[in-house]
Amino acid sequence: MITVMKHNAFVLLLLTDNLILVQENKSWGEALSYCRQHYVDLVSVPTEQVQNWVKRRAQSASTAHVWLGLRYSCDLHFWFWVSGEEGRYQNWAPGRETGECGHTGVVESGAGQQWVSLPETEKLNFICSKHGINDMCNSGNGKKLFVRMELTETAAQNMKDPAVRRTIFQKIEVKLKEQGMPEFKLRWRRQPNGEIFYQKKEDEEKKEGCKKLEV
Repeated sequence: MITVMKHNAFVLLLLTDNLILVQENKSWGEALSYCRQHYVDLVSVPTEQVQNWVKRRAQSASTAHVWLGLRYSCDLHFWFWVSGEEGRYQNWAPGRETGECGHTGVVESGAGQQWVSLPETEKLNFICSKHGINDMCNSGNGKKLFVRMELTETAAQNMKDPAVRRTIFQKIEVKLKEQGMPEFKLRWRRQPNGEIFYQKKEDEEKKEGCKKLEV
């Protein structure tokens, strides 16, 4: 356990393995800046194993919730880890995955240590990670994040124009950079027939309903 003086206030840092619980109350944006300045990033939770580590850290927090590096993009309509981590694992508390502008993800410090969506202006403890996306890329284990777009038939026809696709790419890049995503490369994921988009079947629409993207 290490106690550090900062801004005339005691900041308690609990260090274990790769994760650091910072018992200082900050907004999500402030927590993100702190982690990137002093460590690597706000923690990502792409697997159940990492969730178990996070749960143990969160239990020592002085606030009811603890910030994660999870953010909702109200422009692109999906949740993503700001570190660029890929993971289909999710642990949302029932009814608490609120996809709204200005909302970010937290983990409960008590109860079942599940995830909750809260406004990024809340002042909470947070967990930093000492291992980041750059380390994974350097080791040859780069991560991928898949983003699905649904278009009207007319818009899909327009997407066949390379200039239109480039414009869409540029807009997505700007939005991701504005919302804290580190360096990344974008490319279209083509279907087996070579097409980028395909027509969604009626039974597929009924099955998915309002299901959100898994990030």
